[in-house]
This record gives sequence, C-alpha cells and structure tokens, in this order.
Amino acid sequence: MAAKSAKEKKWQKGVRISFQLVFGILLHIFIILGTIYITRNVYAFSYQIFGNDTVAEEPGTDVMITIRRGDTTKQIAELLEHKHVIKNSDSFFIRAKFMVNASAPILPGVYKLNTSMNYGNIIRTITDPGADLREES
Repeated sequence: MAAKSAKEKKWQKGVRISFQLVFGILLHIFIILGTIYITRNVYAFSYQIFGNDTVAEEPGTDVMITIRRGDTTKQIAELLEHKHVIKNSDSFFIRAKFMVNASAPILPGVYKLNTSMNYGNIIRTITDPGADLREES
C-alpha cells in the first residue's frame, strides 16, 4: 500500500477540521436553542405560580366547583384544570402550598369560581368560609 501523499494528508486534515467546525457550530446552536426553550418554559411556569395569570380575560365564565372533605390539594388542582379554571394543575399546586396553611385551609364546599380569576383569588375563595354556596341555602 502506498503511503499517502502530502497533498492527500493535507486534504484529509482540511476535511476533518471542517467537520469539527460544523459539528462545533451545530452543537453550540443546539445548546443555545435548548437554553432558550428551557428558559421560556421555566419563565411561563413561574409566571403561572407567582404572576397574575388567568385562563380568560374578564368577565370570564362562572364555573361551579365542589370540594369534598378529604380532597387533597393535588386533586383540587386537577379538578380546577379539568374545569378550565386554571391552566396548569402543577403550578396551582405549588402556589397553594405557599398560600394554604393551618390557619387558612382549603374548605370543603361548593364555590363559584371564574375563568378570569388568578391563582391567588381562587385560593382566597376556597379558603373563605363565607364563600361556600352551601352555607347560603
């Protein structure tokens, strides 16, 4: 087998450097786009938790929700998402963990919520003994 000529070695080195350069650029583009994607999703999720995010603009739609004794915060969050009162049950669950405590627990009852309510308003409603519509009957 004949030894590779200097010209052939130079050409192969050029091809290898070109592939490394293209791969490096593609890797950096992938990392940048991945970072942008993750950052946008983390921001959107955080805004749902701490911001003034709602499903609909005012006046919204009234939705009747029944919370039973023994329902967990996660079950309530999933019910609210299923009824389209909130966008994401996980972000609501986290916000509820910050706001709900022994002095202001989530109370069983029937509540009129609205799709234009933010998480804070929803939590304040379902922890307010006076908001239970069964008490009005």
